[in-house]
Amino acid sequence: MKFQLGLIRFGVFYACLFGTLIIPHKFNFIFKERQLANHKSAIKRNRQNPVRCERNKGYKTLVKNATKRVLNKVEEENVEDAQTALKHAEKTISKVGRKGAIHRRAASRKVSNLAKLVNRLATPA
Repeated sequence: MKFQLGLIRFGVFYACLFGTLIIPHKFNFIFKERQLANHKSAIKRNRQNPVRCERNKGYKTLVKNATKRVLNKVEEENVEDAQTALKHAEKTISKVGRKGAIHRRAASRKVSNLAKLVNRLATPA
């Protein structure tokens, strides 16, 4: 039998190294063991998930950085730089949406909101 390693502290799950689940109960700790997946596909899924999670973190960071660049240019009220940053951000966000790190409609919404800001800056009021 395989056991998942974990530690619960104040209602939050933390990974631990020793196959025991520790639950604080007043000042004493209760030790429990949790069973891992037994099916072949679930075992493979458990192997794949951390790798995909790390990859998606990198993609989401790209989206945040591209968005921040556009927002900084809009704050500076620099139209040309904001438009070039928007083009770069649109390309990056669409790519991340295609890869599936964020939903396609969420990617489209982010691009749309950034374009609204830049277009509002570009057109004189």
